[in-house]
Amino acid sequence: MFLAILDYDHTLTTNDGVLLDKTIMDINKFVLKNKLCILSEATFNELNEIIESHDLNCDFFSISSAKGKINNKLIFSSLNHNDLNFIINKYNNELYTAFFEDDNNSYVIKYQERLDLLYPKKNRQIITNISEDINSIIIAMNNINLENFYKDLDDLNLDYIILAKDKNRNLVKISSNKYSKKSKIVYLLKDIYKDCRTIGVSDSINDLDFVNLCDIKIAMKKSELESKLSITTDLDNSLNGCMDKLFKII
Repeated sequence: MFLAILDYDHTLTTNDGVLLDKTIMDINKFVLKNKLCILSEATFNELNEIIESHDLNCDFFSISSAKGKINNKLIFSSLNHNDLNFIINKYNNELYTAFFEDDNNSYVIKYQERLDLLYPKKNRQIITNISEDINSIIIAMNNINLENFYKDLDDLNLDYIILAKDKNRNLVKISSNKYSKKSKIVYLLKDIYKDCRTIGVSDSINDLDFVNLCDIKIAMKKSELESKLSITTDLDNSLNGCMDKLFKII
């Protein structure tokens, strides 16, 4: 069985971002006997919309969200709950509030009634610690010990972005996105997909690391990756070149 890991934009799609009818048909034909996973920088919700709107029977993974659906099961490169509890407990005195959500509920540590508009609009549960790995969390910290707080995040290899700040506090989103596309493919290949011969296809030089992890490495014709790999599609992305090449290989 083959596993094809395919870049979405300019690989499966035309330059205008269109999925050709032939491409849609070929994807669904391919997954009858093999596995196919679409990668995109689009958010999970955006990518899910694309998959559902075209009725594609394949897996997909959002690189930007580190989240996807594999075998119709939600999966993500998660944040370790022990690491987050360590941060929350260590900086409890500086913690103003923290919150995250899953498919059904929102969870709040140190609930602040005046922040109701900020918290996710789901069934709210007040908690004191995190019991399972999660995808992301937003933390509001006062400014007393921020330098050490950010150092600890770096030491734990946690990605973060400062959403807002004033003279008293910082609002920080911590997520599982620090790892490169290559690292996320390693995660997929090691922990999710097993016992498959892998094919990687892309148009972008930025994807060379992840394509090189695959057994068969393919560049799109007329793309910037073409000069870096020995195998190239016979047709470009405007003519369903990606799927055309896959069927010639399998």
